[in-house]
Amino acid sequence: MKRFCVAASLAVCLTPLSVSADVAPIHAVAQKEMLQFRQAAEQGATFLFYDIGWNYELGRGVKADAQEALRWYQRGAQAGESRSQYRLGRYYQNGSDHLPRDPKQAHDWYLRAAEQGHPGAQYALSLMLAGGQGVAQDDATAYRWIERAAASGNPEALHRQGFHLLTGRGVKRNAERARQVCRQAAEKGLDSAQFDLAQFYLRGDGVPRDVAMAIPWLERAANQAHVGAALALGLIHLQGQGVARDEKQAAVWIGRAAQLSNADAQYWLARMFYLGVGLEKDEVKAARWLTLAAEQGQFEAMLELALRHASGMGVPKNAARSLELYERVAERGHLDTQNLLAHRYLTGEGVPQDSARAAYWFEKAALQGDAWANYRLGIAFLEGDGLPQNTLLAMQYLHAAAEQGEALAQWLYGNTLADNADTLEETRDAVAWLKRSHAQGLGYAQEAVVAVCTRTPLACQTP
Repeated sequence: MKRFCVAASLAVCLTPLSVSADVAPIHAVAQKEMLQFRQAAEQGATFLFYDIGWNYELGRGVKADAQEALRWYQRGAQAGESRSQYRLGRYYQNGSDHLPRDPKQAHDWYLRAAEQGHPGAQYALSLMLAGGQGVAQDDATAYRWIERAAASGNPEALHRQGFHLLTGRGVKRNAERARQVCRQAAEKGLDSAQFDLAQFYLRGDGVPRDVAMAIPWLERAANQAHVGAALALGLIHLQGQGVARDEKQAAVWIGRAAQLSNADAQYWLARMFYLGVGLEKDEVKAARWLTLAAEQGQFEAMLELALRHASGMGVPKNAARSLELYERVAERGHLDTQNLLAHRYLTGEGVPQDSARAAYWFEKAALQGDAWANYRLGIAFLEGDGLPQNTLLAMQYLHAAAEQGEALAQWLYGNTLADNADTLEETRDAVAWLKRSHAQGLGYAQEAVVAVCTRTPLACQTP
């Protein structure tokens, strides 16, 4: 391809491109502008330092060069130019190959720019103060800066001010005022503010609860691809909250949110395909959406997909995949799944029998205060099955389960205590536990009572 060199004094070579002929003139204008900026800046026009840095950062009229951009921002910041100070604060806050991250420096440069009235710096400074980044957390000062930023009409700042007013962080809580500033941000087109404004009406926070007032704001946000708004609209129509139930409309909005990779929406869409609600029943599509939701860690999706893979219901039967999903759910603290896995490993149901793995899951469940798990851990320690044999720990777990009303634990604790009692008082305590177990319908607990009373009559006599 031929190359044509022009403006030889500047050593600028242009290569013909298969694009609009307007491109070359645009580049030429940008290059000329950049040259003029630099000449003016070197003659004392410090307000152009920022523009030169910005052009280097974007590669506008010059080859992109982040290090050179930073150098111009630093010159501008030192000269007191607020835009450069703000940009330098961003560099320090985020860090780069050319400047290490330094929250304290970021705060200081934001402060200099904010004091000169730069709304972006005021907003950033407020966030740093609220989060305690580079400085001590100070909600009151954070609110004062966000209030100043919001006065410029910036929608993000207005939205953030509404958050402070709604939560009472750094300012007295005022739901009505929060709604007003949130509405200002929403009217400026900020989708997150539109969504939050709808929440005021859905909750009835500072205003009467009114779903009909919320829906238009949710629609405006959803039409800007706000995932939460699309899902909220879908659920409102699906459940008929304040409007007539409309399954097809629900499917449209939930489908939008699912397409935007929202895991909750993907789960709901899967359920709708499985049940034929608002959509034609389709188990293949249902399985696909359920899998996508589960892959993102959506709790209900993982649990349902585990069940379906275990039984082969709507998806290929896959015991290994089912087990993997159950374990992910259990690790997130689902009590019933922890006990299910413990039972399977204990009995070898669908998995290789593994007493140690069973004890692991029983321990997880016991930490949540589950009586059956405490009972099973007591047995594991008592018998040394999956755990080192330890009668003291066994008795602690059995006693915990017995106190929780588990009849089998009351019987085993009473029996074990009777067999190892060193005093008459301990034997009497054992009899009391056996009687409590019998009162719950455990017939053989009475046989144990008789055996203990035969062996130690005084234990069964009223003191």
